Amino acid sequence: MSTAGLLVCNQLSAATGARLEAHPAHPRVITRTEPEAPWELPEGTEVLVTRGNPAWARAPEVAPAAFAGLKWIQVMSAGLDFYPDWLLRACPVSTGRGLTAHQIADYVMAALLRRAKPLDAVALRRGDEGQHRLGTLTGARLGLVGYGAIGGQIAARARAFGMEIRVLRRREAAPDAGVSFVTEIEALTGWADHLVLAAPLTEATRGLLSRARLMACRPGLHLVNIARGELLDQEALIDALEAGALSHATLDVTVPEPLPKGHPLLAHPKVLVTPHVAWSGVDLEEALWPRLAEGLSAVATGGTPPYLAADLGY
Repeated sequence: MSTAGLLVCNQLSAATGARLEAHPAHPRVITRTEPEAPWELPEGTEVLVTRGNPAWARAPEVAPAAFAGLKWIQVMSAGLDFYPDWLLRACPVSTGRGLTAHQIADYVMAALLRRAKPLDAVALRRGDEGQHRLGTLTGARLGLVGYGAIGGQIAARARAFGMEIRVLRRREAAPDAGVSFVTEIEALTGWADHLVLAAPLTEATRGLLSRARLMACRPGLHLVNIARGELLDQEALIDALEAGALSHATLDVTVPEPLPKGHPLLAHPKVLVTPHVAWSGVDLEEALWPRLAEGLSAVATGGTPPYLAADLGY
């Protein structure tokens, strides 16, 4: 296959467009940042570089004809639930999985430490001579739903804190020191001190934490959701917190995003809601560039690009 003339539609930034133009494969690059209809591609497009633009929610039910000519799609996100199903079937699709795993794992540990070591709550004030005690993560039970790049980084940090770790994983997993695997979520909800949702949104995970499962949680459980809001029943979550089935919830993802003013989760004393920022702390386009460049080289020479979307099991 010729290495010249590969037509790339870049929907990221002008800076990424300039980098693509300077790539050794000498592609032709058309940059359309934040398009209103990201599925409308220039005629002859062979490579699409895109992101989780909210406009994808309005995509047509059937793939436009232009997608039949695509050789490769690179998306910047790890999750694929932004995109229509037909995009994932059009051609090989590479993802940004793992690009923000360290940052999200840091967020999770900050959430766990905030519960175990609430320094602001015990800080001495003028005239305060009371006795204060802190908890610990050492020996605490951590349940992980999902064990991809993010789950692996969370577990690595949790091991350093001396936590006991169980992972819900339906697919076969290789042995991992310090981690035990279970196949039913009840083995986590009835056991864990901290339960972290880190699985992709699929039909198998949608509504995974149902009302019945939330109400049956081990009393005192702290729930952390850094996956997608649709993995749990938010209305039932409030009831479970009120009933004492859970002690606290840390939510970086909700349904919808952002929550409307006055939503009960925003004012609930046992809930911390953050605006989908767990991933932040990294320049995503900068982090994506090496794999984007590698993938373009592979496609231009008839090879297989890296980081292809895998089966979204957990």
